[in-house]
Amino acid sequence: TCVTVLDAKEFPKQVTSVERFKDRFKDGMEERDPEGEGEKSIADLLIQQVEFANVILVNKIDLITDTERENVIQLVSTLNPSAKVLPTEYGKIDIKHILNSKSFSMEEAESSPGWLNSLKTGGVKLSRYGISSFIYKARKPFHPARLSAWARRIFHFDQEWNEDDIKDDDLKLDYMKSNFGQILRSKGFCWIAGRDSMQAGWAHSGRLVQIHSLLPWCADKPEEEWNTETPEEIEEMRKNFEGPYGDRRQALVFIGIKLNKDSLISSLNECLLTDKEMESHSLTGSYRYHDPLPAWIKTYDVPGKNFCPILQQDQPHKFDVASGLLLHITNLALDCPIEVENENGSSLLRAVKVWLDEGEGRKKESRLLATLRPGRIEQYSLSVDISSPVSEGCNEDHGNGNGNNHDQDHDHSNDHSDQDHDHSHDHSDQDHNHSHDHSHPTETFWLRMELVERSGKRTHSGEPVKTTNVHNAGVKVHVMGSIVFDPTYEQLMQIKAEMKEGEEEEDEEEPETPENDGGDVSMEADS
Repeated sequence: TCVTVLDAKEFPKQVTSVERFKDRFKDGMEERDPEGEGEKSIADLLIQQVEFANVILVNKIDLITDTERENVIQLVSTLNPSAKVLPTEYGKIDIKHILNSKSFSMEEAESSPGWLNSLKTGGVKLSRYGISSFIYKARKPFHPARLSAWARRIFHFDQEWNEDDIKDDDLKLDYMKSNFGQILRSKGFCWIAGRDSMQAGWAHSGRLVQIHSLLPWCADKPEEEWNTETPEEIEEMRKNFEGPYGDRRQALVFIGIKLNKDSLISSLNECLLTDKEMESHSLTGSYRYHDPLPAWIKTYDVPGKNFCPILQQDQPHKFDVASGLLLHITNLALDCPIEVENENGSSLLRAVKVWLDEGEGRKKESRLLATLRPGRIEQYSLSVDISSPVSEGCNEDHGNGNGNNHDQDHDHSNDHSDQDHDHSHDHSDQDHNHSHDHSHPTETFWLRMELVERSGKRTHSGEPVKTTNVHNAGVKVHVMGSIVFDPTYEQLMQIKAEMKEGEEEEDEEEPETPENDGGDVSMEADS
């Protein structure tokens, strides 16, 4: 039996909390939490436990009214329709429900969440307590900027929450309730314009939402890679195909209290590409749309590949580099369109800063790579080496992005106050005979740009006051570099090989200890 115990009075409140578990329950967390579960939000942990359990005890029902009791039981049953939900007082329960019941099945647990059940059945009708679920479906992609704006009005992206960048939570919650009802859980997959090659996994619980890279669409894979086993499953998968875009579509389940289904559907439809935008839409147009959604990580694990991301405002490039390889950045090119100039031809921008961030969440560290001065298109040379740590305890400075940085003609500033994965596994065009083991990266890096507008107003530090007039004007920074073998890694591997060879030679040269038989022992004893 997998049992979860809930506080009936606190559960409805805590599923909207943005607090971390360890911030609420601090005592002894470091010693008792080696896997870092305490870093998760209280709401996320609560919903995970409810969705996974097969027996849920709704405790302390004596502290709430009959209506509240039925409400919380209905809510829990909607989140996990297959679980046995038992109301209790003081944790009193017939032991047969929780011991030796032999009722838990991992397979059933993985298919028990209410969102998955709703996806299969079409949703749950409105109960007398106002709890319901429905599926949003569409056959056009979301515009990333419009989807981002929609989500930010009512949720917090988990990436920003991890960085403690939580603002206006009460206002967002009030806006959600007044326009859409109280959305407690939403999950599924979606199609985002500009990220057309991958399904976007949508996972929201409580107040946090994550949009992550999931897996390639079936339309881009041969049938033998569809993760199907029978002809019937293949045929069922084909039913998801429609028109030139194959199985690309939206399928999102929403679970909540007093949901305004029509308002939700209408607002999400406004986030889709328009018919006119669809006419020019291309599946390979990665930088066609302004995309302020959280970045997906890209892994560089093939030497000899070019590195050429394009940075835009609110569109960082998130990446990691496989151990044994090194990213060598050589050039930055600033593309500043004419729309950023005023009537006299002067640029409205004072500068464009390019930053390198290392790490995730609250542990992220930032370093200014260059401050670029606006021009129509201008090239800047630099030399920056970035690599992941070879191994724990080896080469302390290795992997911090702190390689050589020889910038030419840059105006640097020391003001640092503003401070599902897309893996490239195609090794077919490697033109080398090396057989290095590129282990999984251990460090995450970000390249991002920051616009600093020209203004008469200045802060106390002398920096111009930033405004938003030019933030969507199409300013871009083209980054150029390449993925090469890391010579430090080569040297370390050679040292390790020599050390291992020396240890093996010592083992071979060590003399064997002669064995004494019983006769020798007896003779020595007699003498």
